[in-house]
Amino acid sequence: MHVKFLKSCMFEGKIRTNTGAETTKAQLALLEMILEGCAPRAKSSADESEDEDEGETLENSLIAGAPKTVARYPIELPDPVFKVLRFIMMSFVTLFRTCLWPYIQPELFNPFPPSSVEEALQSTRARMKLLEVISLKSASERRKNDISREIALIGKSIDRIEKMSTKSSRS
Repeated sequence: MHVKFLKSCMFEGKIRTNTGAETTKAQLALLEMILEGCAPRAKSSADESEDEDEGETLENSLIAGAPKTVARYPIELPDPVFKVLRFIMMSFVTLFRTCLWPYIQPELFNPFPPSSVEEALQSTRARMKLLEVISLKSASERRKNDISREIALIGKSIDRIEKMSTKSSRS
């Protein structure tokens, strides 16, 4: 679980680390329960589908020098090894989410800038709507009218820019 703070808080670091530690245990417990529930089904389906003929033909093809084939069934790891690997994986995921993810800029996921004025205006309007939603959620009742008025002014400015760009493109 990742906590995103909209405002600065003096307990931000402590909340972040405790949330990661608490949810890691719950996620590991959930994963363990799912694996235990699925284990009997996986073993019974693997037992039903094994044939002696398949094993003999695989041996014959390997002996005859045919190209190597990939095994059909996954390798089963011993339970302690599986638990250690799962713990290491969850540790890396937790470290990534708490230490690296907050510092990754969202612009990295938008590699291509808008190619036209229309695309740029559409993107700006979408971000403006997002700004309005976030601002109104985090603002006090007294400030909500001020925020709505300022966002309406920004919208009018964007409309004027659009009118000016369409006039200049016609000329």
